[in-house]
Amino acid sequence: MPHSSVDDATHEDERGPGGPDDAKAPDDPSRDAAADVDEPARPRRPWGRIASIVSLVYVAWYVIGLVVLQRDPGLFNAMNRFYGSIGARVVLCGVLLALLFHLLDGLRVTAQDALPRLAAHELGLRATVRFVLLAAWIPAAVAVLWPAIRTWFSR
Repeated sequence: MPHSSVDDATHEDERGPGGPDDAKAPDDPSRDAAADVDEPARPRRPWGRIASIVSLVYVAWYVIGLVVLQRDPGLFNAMNRFYGSIGARVVLCGVLLALLFHLLDGLRVTAQDALPRLAAHELGLRATVRFVLLAAWIPAAVAVLWPAIRTWFSR
């Protein structure tokens, strides 16, 4: 009795899940050798995910600040006085780092998607992202931190 397409979809027979080609013996000359080659495992890089989460949390905090401004301007002023402390400025430097990384890495991914030939230069592009990230972040972090640091020095 022939198998119906429903039987093939719901029951795995001796051919296996991929059909008759997957059931060929490993030494069969008609077997596709390229199917045996696994792609190398890509290293896990959680920085993109971390930068995305930090960016999302910052945007949510900013929106909350705008709602507070509308509801209670006094509380909004108190929140902004908190931003003048060194601890808050260090946190803002971390947020700035995450936002810049998210921006630059997103540009890299977009460029690689638009121009597939750039995939061969992925390592160089990643290094470029890191270089530009630090070249932009260091002076920006100094600018964010300087008002709080300046108060340590007497005039």
